[in-house]
Amino acid sequence: LITVLGRTQPVPSMQGKKVTPIIGMCNYDLPQHSTAEFEMIFPGNPDEVDWIFTIPIRELMEGETSEPLERWSTSYSHHDNNGKKRNVVMGPAFHIPECSKKSEGDKIWGLTAIVLRPLLRKVFGPVFCGEGVGGNAKL
Repeated sequence: LITVLGRTQPVPSMQGKKVTPIIGMCNYDLPQHSTAEFEMIFPGNPDEVDWIFTIPIRELMEGETSEPLERWSTSYSHHDNNGKKRNVVMGPAFHIPECSKKSEGDKIWGLTAIVLRPLLRKVFGPVFCGEGVGGNAKL
């Protein structure tokens, strides 16, 4: 069903636990959007994800953006609507495909996006799409 391609270096979670992402590849074509059959194969953990979907690598790369991660502070500053200076760290986020389960504002964010960004830019983008990704953005 899945071939393990490798693993990345551990990444710290917000709770301070080390998470080691395992990179795998499905050995057959999957539907582009969630289906009952797909959900039986990949049910997901309801404590961690709202729903499971597939997305082509190129579409995932094209939907990359950055947004403020309110939980962290850093040297990046901006003024909020009240004119107060706030420190905000920018983090990756990815748009997800339209489907019946998608709600307004749904996106790939947090630790998943933090793991995805360098993989897409350094590995999957050049291999599968023959190009770098993310425009002029740097890792």
